[in-house]
Amino acid sequence: MNRPEDYWIKLAANVAYAGKKPVPDADAEELRIFSAARRKALGATFDQDAWQGAVTAPEWKKVVYVLNRGGRFEPTGNEYEGEWLTHRYNGECDFYAEKVAGAKDSITGKPFDGLPRASVPAGADGKPLTSDLPLQMINWKARAQGTHRTIGAAWLREVRPSNYLWINGKDAAARGIASGDRVQVRSSSAQVEGVALVVEGIRPGVVGANSSYGHDHYASRSIEIDGKVVEPVGRYGHTAWRSTPMHEETGYAGSRGEGMSVNTLLQEEPNVTGGGGHTDPIGGGAAQQDNWVEVTKV
Repeated sequence: MNRPEDYWIKLAANVAYAGKKPVPDADAEELRIFSAARRKALGATFDQDAWQGAVTAPEWKKVVYVLNRGGRFEPTGNEYEGEWLTHRYNGECDFYAEKVAGAKDSITGKPFDGLPRASVPAGADGKPLTSDLPLQMINWKARAQGTHRTIGAAWLREVRPSNYLWINGKDAAARGIASGDRVQVRSSSAQVEGVALVVEGIRPGVVGANSSYGHDHYASRSIEIDGKVVEPVGRYGHTAWRSTPMHEETGYAGSRGEGMSVNTLLQEEPNVTGGGGHTDPIGGGAAQQDNWVEVTKV
C-alpha cells in the first residue's frame, strides 16, 4: 500500500462483497457518472488509474456501485428477528466504568462515580448553574456534517450549506419569528446571528442547531502567517445565495464559514482563572447542552 486509495478502495470492495451475495456491477452509465463527477470535483487530484488499480477489474465495477450510492443498504423487511433487531450488538455491556471511578475531579479532589448517574449542571465549584434566559440551547451532529472537520468537504456542504436554529412554533410565534428569518441568539457570554427554522420536532422552551458550522478559521477566511497572507479555500461551484431552510435543491455548496457557531455561546466558567467555557468535568469537553439563551428577530 503506497497511497490512501490502496486502503479505502479495498474497504469499499469489502462492503461490496459482504453478506450472502455481492452487489451488482455498475453499468456503463454508472461508470461514466462516477468518473465525471470526481473529475469535476477533485480536478487534477483525481487519479482514476490509482483508484482502479487498488482492486481487480471485476471488483472495480462493484466498488463504483457502492460509492455511487454512498454505501450499501439492505431492503426493508428484515429489520427484526422476532422481537429482536436483526443486526444487534451481541457483546457484553458493562455499566461500571473502572477508569472513571479511578479518577478524581481536578478541582474538588472528589472521586467520580463509576456508575451512570444524573446530576444538575454545575460549575467547577460544584454549585448549580443558573440563568435568567428562557430557552435551553442544545446541539447535535447531523449525518451530513458529523464533526467540525467535515466542513472541508464541499460535497457535504451541497447537501446542507448551513446550520439553522431550530425553534418550536410556540416560541417562534411569541417572538414574531418565521422560518428563514435572521435571528440573534444571545447567551450570558456572547451572541451570534443565524437563520431560524420553525419546527415541531423540538420541544417548546428548547432551541438547537448542528454544531459543525460557523467556522472562523479552517480556511474559511484569510489569515496571515509569518507575514504571508494565506487566502481562504476557493469557491466550488457555488455563489452567494439565500435558500429556504431545509430546501436547498440548488445543489450549491456554501462556504466553509457559513452558519452560526454553537461553541461561541458557551456559558463562561466563573470559577476558573482565565475564564473559558463551561466544561464536562469527566470528559473535559465543552458542556454545550448546559446553556441558556434568548432569541430575537434581527
